[in-house]
Amino acid sequence: MILMAIGRAVAGVHWLTDIIGSVILSAGLYLIYKSVVLLLDERQNN
Repeated sequence: MILMAIGRAVAGVHWLTDIIGSVILSAGLYLIYKSVVLLLDERQNN
């Protein structure tokens, strides 16, 4: 995955800031998903 991202940046398909932004966005969405799952699991156990 990292090699593909580097290859796309070198080929000029994406700017480096696009790749960094997508990593930040993906990490944020993952953290939101994980938080919701943990909250629902905690409510179900109580």
